[in-house]
Amino acid sequence: MIKKADKKYLQNVIELMKLFLVDRVVTVPDDVVEVTVELLLRDEAYSVALDVDKKHNIVGMITLANTFDEIGKQKILFLENLFVKVEARNKKVASRLIKYCQKQKADLVGVAVVTSEMYTAGVFFQKLGFLEADPATETLLIDALKKLPTKRGDEGPLTYLTYRNH
Repeated sequence: MIKKADKKYLQNVIELMKLFLVDRVVTVPDDVVEVTVELLLRDEAYSVALDVDKKHNIVGMITLANTFDEIGKQKILFLENLFVKVEARNKKVASRLIKYCQKQKADLVGVAVVTSEMYTAGVFFQKLGFLEADPATETLLIDALKKLPTKRGDEGPLTYLTYRNH
């Protein structure tokens, strides 16, 4: 079951974010993780969705950044920090989280995949209806992301994928 995280899930989200960073081999001080998670749960530009199993264990999360395209006035939902605990992998947790995001009210849903992971993560998103962004849409996404309160990390070369709600 997918739930929107709020302040009562603060420690759970901090734990998941730390596991996400370890999984991605990224080192971030604990206090920075805590402050970032507090911002994600407090700022209206963000929301965090959690997947909770039948035993009420939180097994996965995804961050949704809400932004917009000033020119076309499109509402954009950008997906980040998709993480599934090791013991819950291959159980459709990531698919449920992404499908939840696709059902949100947004004209465009975007995600950035590290280009070297296009044969794994990229294919996964494509199976869920995402398409590689054309240059104009990629520019639109990058410009919209600059409006968010937090800055994105430097993951290396990225390929942007999009899903359009019809």
